Amino acid sequence: MKAYRNLGGAVIEIDVDTDPNGMPILPPDTTTDPKPEALEGHYVTVVGNAWVQIPVPQVVISFDTKKQQKLEQFRRYRERYMESNVTHAGMEFEGDEITRSRLTQALVVYQTMGELTPAWISADKTPYPINAVEDLQALATTVHAAFKTRFFEMESLRQQILTAADEAALDAVVIPADQTRFL
Repeated sequence: MKAYRNLGGAVIEIDVDTDPNGMPILPPDTTTDPKPEALEGHYVTVVGNAWVQIPVPQVVISFDTKKQQKLEQFRRYRERYMESNVTHAGMEFEGDEITRSRLTQALVVYQTMGELTPAWISADKTPYPINAVEDLQALATTVHAAFKTRFFEMESLRQQILTAADEAALDAVVIPADQTRFL
């Protein structure tokens, strides 16, 4: 005789013997009843000697966990965005912390020693000629202004996440996913 047995959480079909009266000899968690259709949002399994409908467990993520996940997503975005390139005079230049520091150093060297770097290297390794201190100052201003703007954009976005008091407010905070703007 065919029967269904719950074996370690998996229901399998097995053959069972019958007693002299024709009744099946069933091991624990086994039934000979036909398998029913699961209700929506449920699954069926054998418990004891009968089929039962079990609701599918729903993963519940706490608001605090969702907020931490949003902050982590923000952190990854911020790292890429703050280090992304800056456009100046039709060329792309690195806008990271090292570049900002080197631009500041180049201006200090000019002010103290009167020496001007002959060129600045763009992000694609093309030289950008520095013919006058104004060229270097304009480049430095562009890179530092981009950093300042980005910094305040990121701080505003972070504050929106931190002050979100419910899931609707947290979901309203949009962290850009478009990675092409950083290429």
